[in-house]
Amino acid sequence: MFNPLNYLYKGLHKLFKKNLLYGISLYGRSTSELITIPTDPWPGHFQTAQRLLDGSFPIDGQLIPLKECLPYLAMSKICPPILLSRLHSFEWLRDLRTINTNPSRKFARELVSHWIDYNHSITKKSWLTPAWKNGITGSRLANWVALYDFFGVTANDSFRQAFFKSLIRQYRYLRRNYSIKEDPLEAFLSLKGLIFCACTLPRQKHRIPGFLKDLEFVSKKQLLPDGGHVSRSPLIQFILLRDLIDIRLLLKGAELEDPLFMQQAIHAMAPLVRLFRHGDGGLASFMGNNDPYNMGIGAENISPGSVDMALSLADVRGRPPGRAPYIGIERCTSKAGLVLLNAKPSLYELPPFMRSEEPGINILDFEWSSGRQRIINRSDVVVQLADHSWLQIKDIDEAQPVIKRHNKDGNGYIEAELEKTTRGLVYHHKRQLYLAPEEGDFRGHDTLTVSESSMGAVRFIFSNTVDIVSDAPQRIRIRTRPSGEEINLQKKIKHLPQIWRFIASGCENIICQTSPETGLSYLLLLVPLSADKAQTLKWAFRLEVGAIE
Repeated sequence: MFNPLNYLYKGLHKLFKKNLLYGISLYGRSTSELITIPTDPWPGHFQTAQRLLDGSFPIDGQLIPLKECLPYLAMSKICPPILLSRLHSFEWLRDLRTINTNPSRKFARELVSHWIDYNHSITKKSWLTPAWKNGITGSRLANWVALYDFFGVTANDSFRQAFFKSLIRQYRYLRRNYSIKEDPLEAFLSLKGLIFCACTLPRQKHRIPGFLKDLEFVSKKQLLPDGGHVSRSPLIQFILLRDLIDIRLLLKGAELEDPLFMQQAIHAMAPLVRLFRHGDGGLASFMGNNDPYNMGIGAENISPGSVDMALSLADVRGRPPGRAPYIGIERCTSKAGLVLLNAKPSLYELPPFMRSEEPGINILDFEWSSGRQRIINRSDVVVQLADHSWLQIKDIDEAQPVIKRHNKDGNGYIEAELEKTTRGLVYHHKRQLYLAPEEGDFRGHDTLTVSESSMGAVRFIFSNTVDIVSDAPQRIRIRTRPSGEEINLQKKIKHLPQIWRFIASGCENIICQTSPETGLSYLLLLVPLSADKAQTLKWAFRLEVGAIE
């Protein structure tokens, strides 16, 4: 129901925010300690912490000198979006905690102090900068409170005084400005920060029921009936599950009962996280999962140990489901590996730098891992039309893919067929994937039909632990290798590198390349498509050598 008084209040508040007096209004009674210090159970990345202490900030697979990041930590108006949330959410404090030495604690305090010094200016109206965006502020508050035991308990009085003044100003700002009507994901992250502050700051517990009621609203708005997140992103699925578990642990520590909706959401979401796991324990790469997460964490920082921890704390037992119909993911396994097939395009407006702008049909793509080795990050179909534009499918209405599958006698089989009219032409794709009952045998057929002449290709984008070791069309082989993290951390490697032979037929040409931007190797099976004429490409991966010299 429309409330004119509420509408008037919001309009006046919006005007007041632009006034210098607004900054003064954020001041108020402070504190010198948290009334309860939460327990943060999540593991960080030791390698990331080492790089931070060595003077580099890892972001999107690159190392940026810390001296170049400090100005962005101070001036968020000019901070690139890809750095903004990663820097200003302070998620990386968890990485520094893995070292847990006096130098790492001092370093964390220095960066927190740097942010406070440059992001509380009244004359510059710092609260209007992107660093104070609701979701980022909520993430920052939650991380400052959750990790205070690491960097703040041993700090001097001067640091603690500045820290708590900043914490309470941000909390007061976010309490005034968050809205359940904004983007549900951003509202969720705002509420997490508010709940963390309300549970740990003096005289704030009376606000918790109202925050939890709003959290219930934004949580239910994001979850589909099968427990999947509307983004269909494995990364966001995990982050929300982790955050719900965080809030449940926090309420328990404050001797408050966690509400029923939170228990239901955790029990619904955990099986989907389990569905998205590959044999290496990590999450699938669907929906831009390899790009930095909008609110300050990237898939590269989601370790298998973190996923293990989340599933353990969720306390939801059972095997992963074979399919999730509402988010459109099919899971098929055998001794030949695990396949995850995407049967729907995106249902959710992702942040700009999580959207895929590269060519690709955007549906019926799959990922494949064999044992604990991630091999194919993504295999999809690319179609270039006569006007040189790329064919993409952005929505599925009445034309749902037809899925057939079976697991019998130890093998796995998925058949997916889609026909879609888009941009005035008809596109038809039939994809068959077969996992043999024995190790080392994975095969597929792709049949493509387009109602106008075009160029098609089946594309295989490999994991960053896979190299193409020969590029002649008749002797294509790929080689697996240990990840850089395994080498740098000197982990015990249980499996020796493997060589797989790739076989294909029905294509006019095969292109083998390595992307200079990402360093990932990929194969393209090219085939000219005549109008309304079906073309079938057959391909297979066969394990040829178990180890190389």
